[in-house]
Amino acid sequence: MKVNMLALVVLLGIFGRVDATYFVNAGAVLSACESESVDKQNKCVSYLGGIADATSTWIDWGMMSQKFCQPDEVTLEQLRRIYIKYATEHPEDLHLTAAGVALNAFVEAFPCE
Repeated sequence: MKVNMLALVVLLGIFGRVDATYFVNAGAVLSACESESVDKQNKCVSYLGGIADATSTWIDWGMMSQKFCQPDEVTLEQLRRIYIKYATEHPEDLHLTAAGVALNAFVEAFPCE
């Protein structure tokens, strides 16, 4: 539980204001990911890397089943590009949580065989 709360505090610090319904929406992360600003791109990859890392940890802890099979050598830049592609192709989802959209992107990009 402490790990989850720490991740939440970090993510809130990265993206600022908390919406009444969602912590960070997919559109805000897409905007950061597509930005020319290195600072905003760093926020994007930090968020996406955190989602991938937390998911891996929850799987290892038996808290969830494996939904995607990310290769060990995947880079944060690849996660950024995968997120941009998926979010751009699904504009109807930009109001949803960024974490959910990121996970959908990773499931599509890294199916388990």
